[in-house]
Amino acid sequence: MNGKLVIRVGGGYMVIEEFIANYADQELARCKFVEANQIIENNESNNERRNSGNLKKGGSPRGSPRPGSGNGGHRSSIANK
Repeated sequence: MNGKLVIRVGGGYMVIEEFIANYADQELARCKFVEANQIIENNESNNERRNSGNLKKGGSPRGSPRPGSGNGGHRSSIANK
């Protein structure tokens, strides 16, 4: 429109200067929020990947039984009746 950049907003248009004045703070806050959540999600998934290969089922990373597992972390082949 007349050589000016306009943005579609709702059912009408707004020149870019007016759009920035009205929405810049909201958009910046939203972008920071999204970025922070992505960083948190990436850290959590990296931690999960890092930890998923460390533990064997029923033991510690070095193969020792878990504390308090009763029978030393080993399953008995004798059924308890």
